[in-house]
Amino acid sequence: MKTYYECYPCFLRQALKAAQLSGASDQQQFEVLQKTLTLLQDFNPDARPPEIGYRVHKNVRDVVGDLDPYQKEKLAHTRQALDLYPKLKELVSQSVDPLEMAIRISIAGNIIDLAMKDHFDDLWLTVERVIQQPYAINHGQRLIESLKKSDWVLYLADNAGETVFDRVLIETLAMPVVYAVKHAPIVNDALMSDALLSGLDECTTLISNGSQALGTVLSLKLIMKRSAMPVKKYSVFYKPNAR
Repeated sequence: MKTYYECYPCFLRQALKAAQLSGASDQQQFEVLQKTLTLLQDFNPDARPPEIGYRVHKNVRDVVGDLDPYQKEKLAHTRQALDLYPKLKELVSQSVDPLEMAIRISIAGNIIDLAMKDHFDDLWLTVERVIQQPYAINHGQRLIESLKKSDWVLYLADNAGETVFDRVLIETLAMPVVYAVKHAPIVNDALMSDALLSGLDECTTLISNGSQALGTVLSLKLIMKRSAMPVKKYSVFYKPNAR
């Protein structure tokens, strides 16, 4: 993943939005923007967006003190997605190719991404568009062949709400799935609590990826080990419910 020039104003937008969601005062918002500008100046041009994003949002937490500014948004988005869950399952069950349909549904869920912009399109209209739209790059057959050779799947979570769309795909797969959520809050990325609300404990083994970045950044795992962020008892490993 490369950092493009367009990423820099996006980081500023993210920092300001997170501060506003945290209820930051005007002075705090100004301080957040100052710190973000300084941070962006000091970063190596080769740094990847998840590494930069981690530092940007740490600045917001340090200034404002809110550990999870997007908590309300994540809850609302997960509930919106859960409302669609029966219709999504119906699409899969009625499809001539259930796995292909479930993959497309999981792709549609990726629109719930507040790191890219502050809002997203109607969820159901997005599903209808994505299940009809041709792929720009189609590695579907390669994925299916890899699945045939696999005993289990490691599934890296992205955003809360998208977790419900992931659930539809996971319930379509024939092998066990381990679902890795973020270790601690970053934008609207899914935490263990978001995965549980989405019902993923019913079909996967839930684990933490050990990171608090926009992605799974292995170099930041040591940072997380030194962090004072409290870890709930289910944040590391959660077995699926018995059926």
